[in-house]
Amino acid sequence: MESVLGRCNRIGTVEEEEAEAEKDKEERMKEEAEERAVEAEAEKAAKEENIHNEQTTRLATAKQVTEGETVAQFDEKANRELGIILQETTQRF
Repeated sequence: MESVLGRCNRIGTVEEEEAEAEKDKEERMKEEAEERAVEAEAEKAAKEENIHNEQTTRLATAKQVTEGETVAQFDEKANRELGIILQETTQRF
């Protein structure tokens, strides 16, 4: 009888260990997915910053950015001008 109970206890322990291992595996996968999402967001932000910097450099080279004008000021001016262009375009049609 004791040997039967001993085997039952071992089986229960194995099942518990397997369930815990599965839970740990799922948790690791979730953490890895979260890390990948954070990395992807950081990569996207870096790409956008690079594009912005390249555009600013091109405009500065073309002398469209005045000396002392900050990027934020230029962006604001460009957005206003873009808005005006869009308004003119929609008015034509």
